[in-house]
Amino acid sequence: MRSNLPLEVLGLMGPVLSWIEGTEGLRLPQSWLVDGIHPKEREQGWLLRELPTYSYDNVDEILKLRRKEGSEDWRPPLWVKRARREVAPPADFDLMEAFGRLGERYFRWNSSELRVQEGRLEELHELALRFPVAHLIRSMHARVVAAGHLSAERALDLPEHLSLLHTSSHGLWTVVHRGVSEGHMHLWGVMSADEVWADHLLEALTPEALKGFSPEERRLLVLSRACVRLLALGVLFASLWPEIEEENASSRLFSLLPLFDEIYLARNRAEEREAQRRLREAFRDTVDRPESWLDRAAGREETGWLLRLANPLIPRLPHKDGAAGRLADEGIRSRIRLLGRLHFTVQKKLLELPLPGRNEPLKPPHLARELLHQAFFRYLIYHTHHWQLATQSGKTTGLRQFQRFFNSRQRRVLPQSAVEEQGLILERLRHAECLRHVEGRISLPGRPRDLVPWILGYAQGVQRKQLEGFGFVIHFLKASRGQTDERAIRAGGRKNRVVRYGRIRRKTRDEAFRLFRLLSTPHPAVPFLVGIDAANLELPTPPEVFAPAFRFLREYPIETRTVSRPFDRFGTYREILSLLENRRLGMTYHVGEEFRHLLSGLRAIAETIEFLAPRPGDRLGHAIALAVEPEVWAEQIGYQAVLPKQEWLDTLVWVHHFLGSGYDLLGGLGVEDRIQQLSRAIYGASRAGDAGGAGDWPIPTLHDAWSLRQLDPYSVDLERILRDREYSIRDRTRHGVHHQRWADVQARVLAEVNEHVGSNQAYKLLRLYWYHSEVRKEGDRITTVDMQPDREAWLALCHAVQEKMKTLVRSRELVVEVNPSSNRIIGPFAEMSHHHVFRMTLNDAQRLSREIRVTVNTDDPGVFNTSLAHEYYLLGEILLRKGMPEAEVMSWLDWLRGNGNDACFVRALPEPGDPRIEKILTSLQSSCRPLLERLGGERSRSSVRWESFWEKLEERVPPRERDAAEMLQEFIRKARSEDLEALARALGPSLNPGDSHA
Repeated sequence: MRSNLPLEVLGLMGPVLSWIEGTEGLRLPQSWLVDGIHPKEREQGWLLRELPTYSYDNVDEILKLRRKEGSEDWRPPLWVKRARREVAPPADFDLMEAFGRLGERYFRWNSSELRVQEGRLEELHELALRFPVAHLIRSMHARVVAAGHLSAERALDLPEHLSLLHTSSHGLWTVVHRGVSEGHMHLWGVMSADEVWADHLLEALTPEALKGFSPEERRLLVLSRACVRLLALGVLFASLWPEIEEENASSRLFSLLPLFDEIYLARNRAEEREAQRRLREAFRDTVDRPESWLDRAAGREETGWLLRLANPLIPRLPHKDGAAGRLADEGIRSRIRLLGRLHFTVQKKLLELPLPGRNEPLKPPHLARELLHQAFFRYLIYHTHHWQLATQSGKTTGLRQFQRFFNSRQRRVLPQSAVEEQGLILERLRHAECLRHVEGRISLPGRPRDLVPWILGYAQGVQRKQLEGFGFVIHFLKASRGQTDERAIRAGGRKNRVVRYGRIRRKTRDEAFRLFRLLSTPHPAVPFLVGIDAANLELPTPPEVFAPAFRFLREYPIETRTVSRPFDRFGTYREILSLLENRRLGMTYHVGEEFRHLLSGLRAIAETIEFLAPRPGDRLGHAIALAVEPEVWAEQIGYQAVLPKQEWLDTLVWVHHFLGSGYDLLGGLGVEDRIQQLSRAIYGASRAGDAGGAGDWPIPTLHDAWSLRQLDPYSVDLERILRDREYSIRDRTRHGVHHQRWADVQARVLAEVNEHVGSNQAYKLLRLYWYHSEVRKEGDRITTVDMQPDREAWLALCHAVQEKMKTLVRSRELVVEVNPSSNRIIGPFAEMSHHHVFRMTLNDAQRLSREIRVTVNTDDPGVFNTSLAHEYYLLGEILLRKGMPEAEVMSWLDWLRGNGNDACFVRALPEPGDPRIEKILTSLQSSCRPLLERLGGERSRSSVRWESFWEKLEERVPPRERDAAEMLQEFIRKARSEDLEALARALGPSLNPGDSHA
């Protein structure tokens, strides 16, 4: 993906970005090339003269280009040779000058806070995809402090995340501050890369702290932690230089820099280990020497924190688990503040220390500034490298890339408990600007009590009047490739029969049963479960897999079983029952985000609408295929799509039925002939049994078989239908109420679908599709769709299908969830102005069209370094830059904001302060107080009871088994206090702590 950054910005950031991305990530778009100069010549000139380059890839390319330009006796300059062993800035490059020019371009100081310059947010957003702009923000804070407009302590309290800064447009700010609702956000994607960076960076440099990381990640962490120490030493050196008597103090600090470069550029593990050993020894000689110059800083309060960072083994700051009513992690927040203070102080010193004049001898302040400049440049390289590992950068697209980033070890904080991490995530949400309602997507928890920290966090948000509603959307996980292996699955009582997508079908059904059982109990978490979704990679698992589970969960309102009074341990049964009366789960589904062909993505949306039967107000997640510009998509893939035969056959059959057989473009492109060729290849005569002829199937029959896929192969008695023509469901009464309900729903779906099936031949095709291994094998074979010869006809066909699909979405009154930053990076958009939200909501005259309801969301704000307010600002500034009148832009944004508030499933819950909600939260917090008190370090009657219990246990455990007992103790201490009796009974009557119960 090309960088949408001007040459001026790329020239300023080139020395940093080129190390990580090479020229591939910085290639110039055609629209930015100077008129009158051939694009290739302009690009070569920029690479050769305007962009300092130092990475291996860049050096090789520069050498080739220079050989073409220069004479035969051209020799590479010295900097090319040095580039392979130094990570150093160019002689004429100054970081603070570059930061100053970028700061003036992107920010302005508004009396008490930093704001983004009007019209610059889109460009800054593109830079933030590649570079941690928190350093730019801290640089601006340092300049404001140097100018005397702000104190240093106040500057440290200002936000350093781009997503938390205000826009300079008063109109945009006014719209967003009316209150926005988040309807598509995965809770575990909230942690930002900078928060994870701070948590990892201030770890001790021990082997245990580096376990689980890849070699590349481990190398970056070692370098970054060592570089933090060097920066702290550099600031101390700059602060103490008038008092330093040792002449070689600066030379010893400078000697560390080549060792950093050796580690970063090591070609193998042996070189890396040797360089790391030498680096440790060099630090030991520098910091741990007796009577070192650092002793002067030991007793000073203002430099104590720097000595702590310069310690050879940086101690992990203690995590502070929250007590009752305080779940936020003070440990990680303190670490973030400490690291931000270092960033700020380094840049403040770089601004204060003088630059040497021409032919002027270097003095200690000059040496201190050069040391900080060299070390900070390397730190930026490491930080940017980590940023592009832990945040999906602009040149990596696709859901598979996103999955790799999301599951990266680099993104994981290291909390002591899930309560701690959940508290930190909720703290991030409460500090999000103008956020009112939040739907957090989360996978089905193993136990209902796993939802308790989230619910208590919601209670805190209500008490602070920063969140008006918080609910959970339980999402089912689509399978990754290889996880749908069905060879171990048998269906229909046939010993050797397997079913397509069998493994993920059963997994989804079991999770639906678990959720059904939870919804049927009077647990206080149940009222906060507001919807269901399916997420993850889209291509391996089509909507047909989730159709039975979604219909099962949404066919009836939520019903709570009638329970006896003693079972109602929370005393809130009546309140829960009244909250759930006649309430249904909302439905949203990730679809149309990942597709091999645009028509296949549109078919997936049609399958979602037909198979999952969404109701008015239900939502489609992303739905990029619905409105992406076909020309933009086709250019991205080079007018050539590669996809499985079965997928292409299903797509053509659906398009033929969707548009009608008489549509002119279908005949011009030979769609019917293509369908017959593919159907013969997949459902040939040798596999079709009594299909007859050469295996030709009527197109209506192929479409009927496609529509039957929404049925559950484990429930439909397909053999009986084909043999006796009795459309029946297998008896499941003996398996329990949830199985019976599943069968009832499937019987209703079968009756509805069968009304539109023209003949039993469709059921024969369905049997081949579900069970026949040769059909699966042939259908998985790859075919290439070359659209280049008929490109205009294919684009016209895509436009026609899109327009009719939009009409279908409007008629069903469905809502589309868009996630601008997520879609820009994962989807086929070269720049944000191509985003499909504009085609869905604006007509050809660029005026507001209210036909499709659209909401704006963040998806995974930590992964994409964004916030909901930032997304609104970004969309508004794009339209303002295009010349749309400001009043119309504000009206459009306010309409999007209203859609988000109205379509939010959380609005099914009562307003804050409702006595029913208050009673549920009070009883839940009271029942969980022992857990929270234990986390907060407070002694309670429960904790005393536990200590007495463990004293008895230790008396009975032999000494050689004490270690195992301690492990057991640590494990059980994390369990609920209600499990104490069961544990005591399992260990024996003499250990029963029941006598100490209150």
